[in-house]
Amino acid sequence: MQDTDIILWIMDNRRLIESTQRPTKEEQIQIFKIANIVDSTQEHKMTSCGRCYESAKRAIMRNLPTLFI
Repeated sequence: MQDTDIILWIMDNRRLIESTQRPTKEEQIQIFKIANIVDSTQEHKMTSCGRCYESAKRAIMRNLPTLFI
């Protein structure tokens, strides 16, 4: 996944990342995939765990703060 693809996907799904809305399976896969790309300090494994999902969303917001202003 390239940087432009990541940015476009985040901009199209910003409401999903900032809210507590439940994602579809495809959206969840993308969030974990993007979190692993932008956050190299840890591995975000895709699980059904709510805490893991929130951690992946926080990693995206923390590493790409200009997209969430």
